[in-house]
Amino acid sequence: MKKIAITLTLLLAAAVLVQAQNKAETSKPNIILIMVDDMGYSDLGNYGSEIKTPNLDKLAKEGTRLREFYNNSICAPTRASLLTGQYQHKAGVGFFDVNLGLPAYQGYLNK
Repeated sequence: MKKIAITLTLLLAAAVLVQAQNKAETSKPNIILIMVDDMGYSDLGNYGSEIKTPNLDKLAKEGTRLREFYNNSICAPTRASLLTGQYQHKAGVGFFDVNLGLPAYQGYLNK
């Protein structure tokens, strides 16, 4: 009788662990990254703009709002950093559409 109780307890514990693992695997975060060009900090309603942006405001209210972040001042280097996880110079796009004859400035991503 004691062996049966121990066996049932172990089976129940294993079932709970499997269920917890399955739940953890299915609860991945939803991430939406919106990248725009030539936009100021307060151009969205949720950052103080007089322009109505209700859908983006709702996303900001229900998600995470960045209050301190950096960009590379123009679009191509920023996109290069985002795609590679590297500084724009290391990624090969130090300036947009400017070839200074240096390895980090050829205007396309490094291999």
